[in-house]
Amino acid sequence: AGTRVWLDTQLERLGVAPTQIAGYDEQVPTHSAVARAVAKGHADVGLGVEAAALVYGLDFVSLTTERYDLVVPEVTWASPPVQALARWLSTTAAREDIASLGGYDTAETGRVEWIG
Repeated sequence: AGTRVWLDTQLERLGVAPTQIAGYDEQVPTHSAVARAVAKGHADVGLGVEAAALVYGLDFVSLTTERYDLVVPEVTWASPPVQALARWLSTTAAREDIASLGGYDTAETGRVEWIG
């Protein structure tokens, strides 16, 4: 969904019609499925995240950077599972674990920001 929107935006910006790209109509549901298709030789390339490429031993070329936020409703914030997750995300160990997956910038991991 988000990856396809990004691709379509880039193609439009460059003036490239999707019909010019072999396999444009081939879609899979996850980044891991993209990597698996490339690894099995069902595709030459695919758009996905670095972590999935690394799992399948594939080369990876970064095309863009995207920010991801975990959004928690205020009413849910105080629940023990959410608090446990928030505590873990604020640790060095969490940042190291996430960074070890490949392709993730953890500089702001664990930061809490209230939006009102």
